[in-house]
Amino acid sequence: MTARLEMYRGDSATIVVEITGAQLEGAVLEGAQLRFTAKRSINDEDADAAITKTSDDGQITVADNVVTITIDPEDTADMNRRSLVWDLQVTDASGQVVTVAIGNLRILADVSRTAP
Repeated sequence: MTARLEMYRGDSATIVVEITGAQLEGAVLEGAQLRFTAKRSINDEDADAAITKTSDDGQITVADNVVTITIDPEDTADMNRRSLVWDLQVTDASGQVVTVAIGNLRILADVSRTAP
């Protein structure tokens, strides 16, 4: 799956990805660890990612084959208008790693810089 996403800087956002069996390429979603990584450049190291979310930290949840990724306001609050590249990887209990979704995340400038 490839997706172009947009959100306003400093806002809460939810990214929903439906994973099909074909995308898993034999990996098993039940009991798997999921990782969402968004970077300024595809060549950046994972440690330099602009946003990282995992199922271990509770920011990614799975219900059946629907993955929900929670982006918090502080994840993008200090970003100027920019485009990030992102992916979602599944590592199943046997250690098989599969990238199930990729895309661009466009961070849009907002007018308000403080929350109500």
